[in-house]
Amino acid sequence: MFKLGGRADDIIFANPVKTTEQIKCAKEKSVNLMTFDCSEEAIKMMIENANAQAILRIAVEDTDAPPIP
Repeated sequence: MFKLGGRADDIIFANPVKTTEQIKCAKEKSVNLMTFDCSEEAIKMMIENANAQAILRIAVEDTDAPPIP
């Protein structure tokens, strides 16, 4: 991504389970926008990257929603 001219501000690190090494690597590259879907993942992100901005990923079941065409 970076070799092609991408910027850290354009990246969302959205792997559902991030290792501490992956979070540290993202921090080194200034990738600070990350998703989480449980408290354990949020805590891990905060410990490894105090600058992380968090996006809560939620899943809801809606059996009444129309199907996607």
